[in-house]
Amino acid sequence: MPVLLVFVTVTTYGQEGAADDGPRFRFPAPHRYDLATWCEEKYYPDDKDGMFKSPNYPLEYNSDEECVYSFEAAENEVIELVFHSTFNVEGSAGCEYDYIEIHDGRYGYSPLVTRDCGHIAPPRIVSSGNHLLMFFITDSLLVEQGFAGMFRYLPAPTRPQATNVATKGTYGPEECFFSIEGHDGEISSQDVFRILDEEKRWPTKIDCTWEVTVPPNNKIMVEFAEFSLHYVNECYMNQIMIYDKYAWDLKRMKTFCSTSAPSIMTTSNRAYIRFQAHSRSVKNYWKIVYTAYRDYECNETASFTCGQYMCINRDLVCNGRQNCYNNAYDEDDCEPENPTSLLNGKIDAVLGCMMSIIFLVTLITICLTCRHSWLRTRERAKAMSTRRKAEKQAVQYMMDNEANADAQELSPMGERETTNYTVWNKPNNLADDNFVSCNNTSSSASRHLGTGRASLTSQVSDYVEHMMDRIGSVHGQGSGGNSEGRLTRANANNVWTRQSFSDHPRTVHKHPTKDIQVHV
Repeated sequence: MPVLLVFVTVTTYGQEGAADDGPRFRFPAPHRYDLATWCEEKYYPDDKDGMFKSPNYPLEYNSDEECVYSFEAAENEVIELVFHSTFNVEGSAGCEYDYIEIHDGRYGYSPLVTRDCGHIAPPRIVSSGNHLLMFFITDSLLVEQGFAGMFRYLPAPTRPQATNVATKGTYGPEECFFSIEGHDGEISSQDVFRILDEEKRWPTKIDCTWEVTVPPNNKIMVEFAEFSLHYVNECYMNQIMIYDKYAWDLKRMKTFCSTSAPSIMTTSNRAYIRFQAHSRSVKNYWKIVYTAYRDYECNETASFTCGQYMCINRDLVCNGRQNCYNNAYDEDDCEPENPTSLLNGKIDAVLGCMMSIIFLVTLITICLTCRHSWLRTRERAKAMSTRRKAEKQAVQYMMDNEANADAQELSPMGERETTNYTVWNKPNNLADDNFVSCNNTSSSASRHLGTGRASLTSQVSDYVEHMMDRIGSVHGQGSGGNSEGRLTRANANNVWTRQSFSDHPRTVHKHPTKDIQVHV
């Protein structure tokens, strides 16, 4: 009997944990969906002005109604509401049953402007900023005609600029607002601190709100992946609040400011997450994973079954995040990441980067080397050209000097017109054959001078060939001939030519400033 009792107890415990993903009370109101946009009217900055009214106006409104009217003007505008005189809402003490409630801001927890019911229309209302929110709530009993009115956007009054805005005041909900859509996602306190760091702001208080909207006919599971608050159990210093459908105190589901934060589910397809913290609460770190789910029989084609009360979109399977409540069923049959392949992938990436760097360095080196070689070749060519010109000029200069010198020596033959030549008149006592004329080309002196010219031509030719061989040998382009032999021959010709003129009986004397005379 005791053994049977123990067996029954263990079996019951196991069934409780395996029947679904947790106790049933965590999934509120199965098969009931409260669509956030069922009775929602939004007016945007481009609307400028228009009319608002209760459902079915001028007929009676519906019972059990929750309607919201959201007005949003441009940054430099405010909103004006004027109700028509016909105003019929079920009246009660304190407007407990049917009523309208107007808040000066974006949220239901923004400052309350008025709460009205009965048959007296509210007075003219002007917002302080560019947002205004109005609720219309009815119970399940009496209904009446309702209300209507006009709205318009007006230029905002000029206000003095606050000093040191970046370091003082509250980073408030009107400014710190995030809107997220999709079947799942993550929200973190680091979203706020990252913005404050980028803007270099250090407010005295943080008050931020995330609006999460999932597709219609879905609810939202809010699950804390990480939760750590700086001041534990001191909600006025740091806290997280979850709202269902509207960011309104009447729709607040839970406030977390302790050491743990269990998962929570909404009944609508919209949730608001509000984070408040004092500037001294700098060590707050939390991360929320939200998931859109349905709590009725799953469509196996488009959905994945997490349990009896939870179906999620199939696209969330194997996305690296646990979306099923209490167990990671959606990540069980996924192919695990192979550490070896991951390592190989990293190695391949590193090798690819290294090879790219090596290729780039090699290419740059080749380009620089080619450019350097090209520059050196160009400079060398310039130097060679300049040297050739200089040597050719030297050769030409030498040739011109030699030619000029020999021409001056040959001037008695009539080759130099600028030289004054004087022939003595034949004295009476001299015979004709003892007088030599300068124009007598048949004389031995003329024959000797002709031989001198041939020697000079040979000398210049040898000099030119010798110098060209020198130029070629300097640049590695020599003709291979006997350059020194030609130089020796040229010098010998030069000596022979000069000696032959000095040894001839009829010597020619060069006198630049005197007349040249020829003696026999």
